[in-house]
Amino acid sequence: MNVLMNIYNFHEDYAWPVLGPIIKKTYKVLMIPFSHHEEWVGSPREWEEEFGKEGRMYDELIAPFLSYGIKEKNIIWLREFEDNRITAREKIASADIIYMPGGYPEKIMRRAEAFGIVEVLRDFKGIFMGSSAGAMVQMKEYHMTPDDDYNEFGLYLGLGRIEDFEMEVHFRNTYGQRRSMRRYFEERKKKIYAVGDNGGLLQKEDGTVIPFGDVSLYENREELENIPVVEGESFYFRDLTEDDKKILEEEDEQVPEWIKMIPKEDHRCYTLVKKESGEVCGHITTVPENYGTLKIIIRFYSNSDERIITAGNAFFSSVFENTGYHRIECRMYNDYSIEKEFLEKTGFDLEGVLEDKIAWEGEYITEYICSLKK
Repeated sequence: MNVLMNIYNFHEDYAWPVLGPIIKKTYKVLMIPFSHHEEWVGSPREWEEEFGKEGRMYDELIAPFLSYGIKEKNIIWLREFEDNRITAREKIASADIIYMPGGYPEKIMRRAEAFGIVEVLRDFKGIFMGSSAGAMVQMKEYHMTPDDDYNEFGLYLGLGRIEDFEMEVHFRNTYGQRRSMRRYFEERKKKIYAVGDNGGLLQKEDGTVIPFGDVSLYENREELENIPVVEGESFYFRDLTEDDKKILEEEDEQVPEWIKMIPKEDHRCYTLVKKESGEVCGHITTVPENYGTLKIIIRFYSNSDERIITAGNAFFSSVFENTGYHRIECRMYNDYSIEKEFLEKTGFDLEGVLEDKIAWEGEYITEYICSLKK
């Protein structure tokens, strides 16, 4: 049995109905804290300061198990600087539950290999629990989404307890997470559970998976391409798909450089979709600027209706709530009636007019600078 989570809160309401029936008060828990960086914990003294009874992580790690009624004396630890291959196997054999905390998954694998317990952990018949890195290594193969600790997408070998699905940990619906999930699916064609910090998975002995809390399942490319970035009752924004990109590339061939929609590496393009029909009715490309300003380029189609105003308000609110931007800027050129009305109705103010700023194909084009402030 496998339990996969993100943080050390699995004694809270979201998890209790699923885990309560399987975590017995009489169970013995083996903590295996293998996920730390050696620069943080590189000696017996540092291990004690981190995981010993007076250590920084001790109370936080054991608290969930105490809440399920397990006695503290029945929570034992695999101690990196004291145990050896023989005692490690003995402790594993005596445990009903193995728990691995979060950190660096490759560090878990390296230490498990050093102790010679990879196969023993893979074949463990009790309840194998892990958070974040401790969840990832339960897979036969796990993917790494780029973040502050990992510069690029990667695929790595885990313990091999789980083979038929993958998990995106700490899911917050970021662009990087959505992109990594799509890439993993394209390369491996396996379903992916996106699990938030108040969510988890229980895989039973027969392979049945029971999601609990904040969990979404994506089983195919279409689902992964249509993860809502911002959503309302009748609309949603999604990341630009390959089909969207082909259409925009054709359109961009007919327009000047300064209003092309296809994003560069640090830009993002989002597609506005009608829920009831799946029709695309517009796009917003975001271009990061300096000093707290986000520049946008907008394009809407003739099938647009009043929902683009509601969608725009939701999109801009999300930008202000979830990023550090305090100002959104859009520059219009001559008379784009749909886009002009959109900016007016979503609260943009006209900051300036640059008459005949651009000379293009024998015409002079006026630039209108509009902004929305937090």
